[in-house]
Amino acid sequence: MVTKRLIFGLLIGSSLAGCAALESPKGEGPILISKRVEQAFERYKEESNPGHFAVSENGRQYGYSYCSDTKCRQGGQSIALYSCKRRAGSVPCKIFASGTNIVWDGPVKYEY
Repeated sequence: MVTKRLIFGLLIGSSLAGCAALESPKGEGPILISKRVEQAFERYKEESNPGHFAVSENGRQYGYSYCSDTKCRQGGQSIALYSCKRRAGSVPCKIFASGTNIVWDGPVKYEY
């Protein structure tokens, strides 16, 4: 009986952990990008091999990664997100662009 409960608990726990791992790092919903973040995004796009660009959900902070050679290694999203989170504090960060393509799923507006 205890073994069945233990197995059931492990199955439920691993299922819940799997759901958290499936959370997409890509941003969604409306966002207002600050002028400073917009300028940083323009500079990022000029890199020879841009990787990923992340923004805080309030549009005020950013982080990015780039590829040191023509073939990007894994972890570019994590680097961009980590860099953004260091600046953003408690505000969540999401992926805004992969390469030069905006992948944010929702309307994007820029401050004037």
